[in-house]
Amino acid sequence: MSPANFGFSPLETSIGALLIQFATTSHLIQVGKTVGFSSLIGNFNFNIDNSSLIIGLYLSYQFVKSLIPDFLPAQNSDISRSSYVVAGLLVGVGSNLASGCTSGHMLAGLSRLRFRSVVATALFFVGGIFSTSLTSVKSGCHNQLGQTINCSQYDTSFEAFEQNKGALLSLVLTGFVLTYFLLPRISSFVRNNALYSTVLRIVSGTITGFYFGTGLFISGMASSDKVLRFLRVLDPISFDPSLALIVVFAVIPNIFIWRHILKQPNYPVLNDTWELANSKHLSKSLIIGSLTFGLGWGVVGACPGPGLLSFFVGKREWLVGFLIGYRTTKFLKPYLF
Repeated sequence: MSPANFGFSPLETSIGALLIQFATTSHLIQVGKTVGFSSLIGNFNFNIDNSSLIIGLYLSYQFVKSLIPDFLPAQNSDISRSSYVVAGLLVGVGSNLASGCTSGHMLAGLSRLRFRSVVATALFFVGGIFSTSLTSVKSGCHNQLGQTINCSQYDTSFEAFEQNKGALLSLVLTGFVLTYFLLPRISSFVRNNALYSTVLRIVSGTITGFYFGTGLFISGMASSDKVLRFLRVLDPISFDPSLALIVVFAVIPNIFIWRHILKQPNYPVLNDTWELANSKHLSKSLIIGSLTFGLGWGVVGACPGPGLLSFFVGKREWLVGFLIGYRTTKFLKPYLF
């Protein structure tokens, strides 16, 4: 049984979070950037780094589908197509106004201890919790017998892990080696060669996208049900705390590791400078946008990274709504703020 259907999945979600940690850190080391999917998708900014991220994300879907299908999220038939469009629309509006999403603000911003991102993330959750409390979408948890259970319970046999142990442990090992040893070493040798450096940027970005996407699947972030249950903190029966482990195993390690990385004179390896957001301004746009993002997030449990994965899976309505919301807001924003 998929951990996304059972409920609390501490082991599997922790492994997924580690893969996300490897992906975000590798991108910082290699090209001096943080991973942010809302601007990537919404601005159609398909340069080498961003295009390779999307390719890697697609490969992660194919990998999970073919080799560890237990982690493919089940489609919730209780969520209508119009709900996906509305959710995408709100997230698109919100992420443009807030200049970021869960990847840009929560994963990257919190990892750099940016107060602006702390505020944005808090408002994401306020909006998400409120929105989820109003929805009638069914996303309860069931055991192997199909019986309804408390979502804070977990499968003590760790069935999903045991059935995919080889692949999961291999992903963790290879991700660690690639992030901290192999890719930086190879890149340092070719950084002065324009052709080889470009090739390495493509390879590195693809690997980042692959591990990020695979981490989303394994952790449960790609599952609408899993995210909605995480946001149901006001319902002790439906609340699933699994995704809090992304903070424990991705964000907290990054706080210490990134602080060290940003002080190194030989990083980023494949870029001449760091390309990081540094604004400290708490604008009305940030506050309104973050709340709007959260409201959309709580409708179907999708944000830009998982939303792009849902496009590969076959649920394209969310992405359509997101693009309409993001592009419209980008056009109107100068007149509103």
